Amino acid sequence: MSLFHKYQLIAESGLFDAAYYLAAHPELAQANVDPIIHYLNEGAAKGYRPSLQFDVDAYLHQCREEGQQPDNPLLHFIQRSAAQGAEQQARSLDAPPATAGRSRVRPVYFYRQHGLRALSVGADGTLHLSGWVECVGSIRNITVAVDEVELGFAECSPLRGDEAAPEPTVHRADFTFYGRLRTPARENSRLVLRLIGEHCKAETISFLLNLPGPARGGGHAAPGRASFEAGILMFLEAPTFANGPVFHVSDDLLVAGWAFAEEGLEEIKVLVDGKSLGSTRPRIARADVMAVFPEVRNSLRSGFELRIPRRDLAKGERVVEVLAHASDGSSKALSFAVFVEAAEPKGAEAYVRLLYQETHTKTGQLLERIGAQLSSLEKRARNKRDSGIKRLRQDVDVLRELYEALDAAPGELNLDGLQAGLENVYRVLGRRGLDAAQTARQPQAPQKRRSAALASLRSRFPPLVFPDSDKPKVSIVIPVFNQFFFTYQCLASLLRHWPAASAEVIVVDDASADETLWIKDLVQGVRLIRNRSNQGYIESCNRGASRARGEYLLLLNNDTLLTPGAVDELLQTFDDAKVGLAGSKLLYPNGQLQEAGCIVWRDATAWNYGRLEDPESPDFNYRRQVDYCSGASIMIPRAIWDELGGFDRHYRPAYYEDADLCLRIRQAGYDVVYQPLSVVIHCEGISSGKDPEKGIKAYQLRNQQRFLKRWHSQLQEHRPRGVQAALERDRGCRKRALFIDATTPTPDQDAGSTVAMAHMKILQAMGFRVTFIPIDNFALSSPYTRDLQRSGIEAIYHPHYSDLEDFLQRRPGEFDLIYLHRYTTAEEALPILRRRAPGVPILFNNADLHYLRKMREVGLNPLPAQYEAIEQEKARELEVVRAVDCTIVCNSAEIDILRQEAPGARLHYLPWVIEAERRALPSFSRRAGFMFLGGFGHPPNLDAIQYFVSFVMPLVRARMPGVALHIYGSKMPEEVFNLAAEDILIEGFVPDLSAAFDRHRVSIAPLRFGAGFKGKLATSLAHGVPVVGSSVAVEGTGTSHGAQVLVADDPESFAAELTRVYSDRKLWARMSGAGRRYVIDNLSFDRGRQHFADILTELQRTDLIS
Repeated sequence: MSLFHKYQLIAESGLFDAAYYLAAHPELAQANVDPIIHYLNEGAAKGYRPSLQFDVDAYLHQCREEGQQPDNPLLHFIQRSAAQGAEQQARSLDAPPATAGRSRVRPVYFYRQHGLRALSVGADGTLHLSGWVECVGSIRNITVAVDEVELGFAECSPLRGDEAAPEPTVHRADFTFYGRLRTPARENSRLVLRLIGEHCKAETISFLLNLPGPARGGGHAAPGRASFEAGILMFLEAPTFANGPVFHVSDDLLVAGWAFAEEGLEEIKVLVDGKSLGSTRPRIARADVMAVFPEVRNSLRSGFELRIPRRDLAKGERVVEVLAHASDGSSKALSFAVFVEAAEPKGAEAYVRLLYQETHTKTGQLLERIGAQLSSLEKRARNKRDSGIKRLRQDVDVLRELYEALDAAPGELNLDGLQAGLENVYRVLGRRGLDAAQTARQPQAPQKRRSAALASLRSRFPPLVFPDSDKPKVSIVIPVFNQFFFTYQCLASLLRHWPAASAEVIVVDDASADETLWIKDLVQGVRLIRNRSNQGYIESCNRGASRARGEYLLLLNNDTLLTPGAVDELLQTFDDAKVGLAGSKLLYPNGQLQEAGCIVWRDATAWNYGRLEDPESPDFNYRRQVDYCSGASIMIPRAIWDELGGFDRHYRPAYYEDADLCLRIRQAGYDVVYQPLSVVIHCEGISSGKDPEKGIKAYQLRNQQRFLKRWHSQLQEHRPRGVQAALERDRGCRKRALFIDATTPTPDQDAGSTVAMAHMKILQAMGFRVTFIPIDNFALSSPYTRDLQRSGIEAIYHPHYSDLEDFLQRRPGEFDLIYLHRYTTAEEALPILRRRAPGVPILFNNADLHYLRKMREVGLNPLPAQYEAIEQEKARELEVVRAVDCTIVCNSAEIDILRQEAPGARLHYLPWVIEAERRALPSFSRRAGFMFLGGFGHPPNLDAIQYFVSFVMPLVRARMPGVALHIYGSKMPEEVFNLAAEDILIEGFVPDLSAAFDRHRVSIAPLRFGAGFKGKLATSLAHGVPVVGSSVAVEGTGTSHGAQVLVADDPESFAAELTRVYSDRKLWARMSGAGRRYVIDNLSFDRGRQHFADILTELQRTDLIS
């Protein structure tokens, strides 16, 4: 078998991971060696592993037992699999059968195997689970989650007890889990096991806890008889899981089923690995579903189908999530695992294949340009007995040398010159014994040659058309020199993920001599600038920026691929006026991290922080100040670029110009930040090569010395090379605060989260780098975790850290301040904190006095048995207050209570933090109706609205017929929807409340029990909406009856006060203005920051104030 044929077999199998191979043997990357060629010639004989998934030792062990000793284990496996079939080859591993059509071979241990022995859910919610898992490499732990709620870790033994591991490198382990569900198991509740292995990221195994009982038979799956409960009911019919929980995809993925909610569904979205790939709405008539749920009006039109194109699915194991959003803001998700089979390379996969598997010439020209000649040579080599591998390789070398000569020719490569060069190639091939007459082309007229060449190019590079903008917000400058294939892929990805902001594209051609010459014929809507001679990267960037019209410049390498939102996330970073430059997270094409910002050490050496690490690790996923960001993808305001003169020509042609620019930006008083939510794939080395002794790369060492000479004094503040990189990554960070809450804040849904976010932002404004831990579940909760990271808060989550003890053990002595939110959080965290972080001051925000709120609730319907439990909770809550260094109390009445109940405890009054609306607000006459706002996961809100509708609303109707009540809030239960009437409108969850406040005249707060500072009061006053509330609602806030609020505690008084302010224009205007002034004077961000400074002063930690 020829080398060429072997190469094709391995390349097309999908089993050779070139990125892994080069990472395992970095000397090959430096030598610019084709990894497959190296593996065929040397690597296999040396026992090199072709991919992480293919275990060479295990396979050879199996072959020896069968009496075989293959020279090349991967090639042997491919050939044997093709002959026997992948299903027979993986007989012992229950591998799914090969897909129809062209078979896809599978390595023996490619799939992680697993099985369940027992799975039961008791009536009391007790979950019992046991089974086994198999993984290449050792198994660290297994986390258990139900319906996205983490329940804990399964106990995991080293090896399965009834069977030894089949091979030394394949580990099987027993696991057992006993726990209690935090929410009742529902139909379609999904159990998810996350397997953390030594050599792999978390593998997800998914099971249904309780499938509906339908009989599957032609057509739809009948849902079976079931009672409808409030919320969303959803069932997936496609893909089917006959082969187990992992579904194999070789073509488009069809997701189909039925879903409905009594209040209606807004959309059904499909996400793959967290990325949205499409959405639809239930529109298909399903009489079978309606027959089971006749009482639900939305059950008929409940069917849905959504097809995800194969081109949008990356090869390998993927987690698919089907997310249904209801009209009330609630949602439900079902998830499953798929294995996406290898496909013919196209788009981004073609980029990866060409990057790692095609041979490059010295000048970087792709072998693809001579593909037709190679095919001819290979065919003739097969047909001639005397034409073996050696002869074929010699001919390939001749072609390569001649093309290099053409590329090295001065000036632009014209068609006549290309034709002459090809004819010379054919003559040389003829001298080597090939029939030149069969390969030479007949001379053509120049115009015909141009038309033919252009037609060929368009078949390979379909035309791209960019939108036009007269006033672009962003100018995207792409310097290019040859490498048109990569330029085209870059432009195609940019067009596919075009930013929401207006933009223009400027391509600066630095005297290319390849297909770039035809860019005007292939790409429309870009501005093209051509250099008459090769000027280098710096000059090309500066020239492109000088022609830009946008407010911001995005400098983008031509060997990059953009992901969704990459440009918009960078642009959003400049909402912070202190930011002078923002850079993207850079990934290698195989998904490994290339750069999460850069560190410059004292000797001017530079590190791409996080290189080859897991890009999803919390360490690399929060916005932060850095020394610099590589110029592959950076954005800068054009005014700052012009002010500083762009890249300094002192560093021509390239290298250290980006680091120098970033230090000059910092010197000018701006921040240089890394924005991880802007993700860009970067083919490192394509633009400039990798050999530091050759080409443009040779300037790197020279420019390092120039950079060191210029910035020597500033670099003395940096650490020596490699010392405490985890601290050096945060440039400008002097103080670190650890913020712990039960779960990730959801500020658009509840008041407690709003407070948590405000206090974290205050700590940031005081110079703290804030790290956030959701202690109850350690979950990555999109979009809220991403919101934290976008704003510069480091969020900690599974599987990278398992719990608080693990986190503090791995990061000792890091924090200067600890903040605990809610007493249940503090109760759990305090013993660990005292042990792992002794001496660090601890602040505690109790949000409200839990025991006081519950005491008042029981007072409405006295149940003597509950008082004992409340007294126990009171004792626990007060113990936390005594144990911490300072307790933050947001209600002045509650601080008086605590002074009596916990004498000696340090207390500080810090009310809500919210900014008042400064814009002109709609007038009295442009508003109608009154509103109630509340998160209905909080019991006082449900009680308040039920009380108001039952006792106060009838009186309001009599006084103001036709005036409607609008109810807003998250997590609405069925009881709230049952309140709907002609003049009671259920508005549900609204992410942005500003529009709602602008529409209505009055806000009500008829709370009968509760504690703390009421978020609905502060938010209403901040928006200039007068509040009518109970004494409970306004206590401890410093507001006054008749000024900012009207207070009423019985139905008659409440209806009278509501009618008065709703009807009196002058009273309304006076209260609206007074409410906003109250917020400005008492609840502003600056006031909150001063409170924190006062707290640190009381703790005698003025060193933490800045």
